[in-house]
Amino acid sequence: MKTTLFLHMLWAFLLSGTAATATYAQTEALVITSTTLDSKGKSTSSKAYLKDDKMVVETGSKKQQTVLFDAGKETFFVINSEKKEYTEITREDLEALSSMMQQQMANLNQQLKLLPESQRAMIKEKMGAAFGGEQKDAEYTLEEKGVQVKEWKANKYVGTADGKKQSEIYIASFNELGQNPEDFKAMGSLFDLMKEYMQGMTKNMASMNLGFFGQGMPDYKEGIPVKSITYNAQQEPVSTSTIESISEEEVDKKLFTIPENFKKQKMAIN
Repeated sequence: MKTTLFLHMLWAFLLSGTAATATYAQTEALVITSTTLDSKGKSTSSKAYLKDDKMVVETGSKKQQTVLFDAGKETFFVINSEKKEYTEITREDLEALSSMMQQQMANLNQQLKLLPESQRAMIKEKMGAAFGGEQKDAEYTLEEKGVQVKEWKANKYVGTADGKKQSEIYIASFNELGQNPEDFKAMGSLFDLMKEYMQGMTKNMASMNLGFFGQGMPDYKEGIPVKSITYNAQQEPVSTSTIESISEEEVDKKLFTIPENFKKQKMAIN
C-alpha cells in the first residue's frame, strides 16, 4: 500500500469513511451513519461500526476496501475484498512513515536551496510554509455552546493558525447523544493515536493541513464530533462531515475479523 493513499484513508477514516452494509446478523454493534460533502458539492453517505475495542469503516465501491482498527493492538487492517488480501499497519509503521515523510521534506528543502532566488521565491509562494519552516499547530477555542446539529446540541470549536481558520468541530456530549461513552472507546483510542501521529508530522509539513490535531483540540472523552469542517488556505470549506444517526444494529461477527485465507501484504514505506 502506498503511503500517500494510506494518509488519505486515515483522514477519511477518522472523520467519516464511506460504507457498504454488513449482512448475516450475529452480534450487536453501534452504527454511525453520516454524510460527507466535498468542495464540489458531492455528497457521500457513510457508516462506521463500533464493537468493544474495534472500529470498522467499509468502502462501498467496485474495489471494496475495509479499514478495521483494533484499539487493543493499536493496529489498522486495510482489507481488500476484491484481491482477497489485507495490509497491517502498526504503531511502528506509523512512526516509520512519519520519519520518512519528514526526511523527504528535508531533502526537498535542501534541493530548493540550489535553485535561483527567483525560483525559490515562486515555489515558496505557491507551497506556503511547507518549504518555509515549521507549520504552527492550530489553536482551538470554544466559540459557541448549544449549536443545533440535527437533533443534538453541540459545542462549536474553531481551530486557527496564523490568524486563519483551519477547521470547525461540533462536539455533542454522550449525554446529549443518549449514548454510553464505553461504546465509543475504540473511536477515542483511534483519535488519541492519530493525534499523536499527526502532531509529529506537522513540522515542515504545512501543505498537508493537519489542523484538526492542534492545541486545545477537544478529545473524545466527553463526546464526539457530530459535524466537522475543514478549510483550505483560501478559507474555503473543502470537506463537511455530519452524523445523521447513531443506532444499535445486528451485524455479522465476521465484520470485525480478518477474513480467512486472505493474504497479508506488507505496507510499502518508500
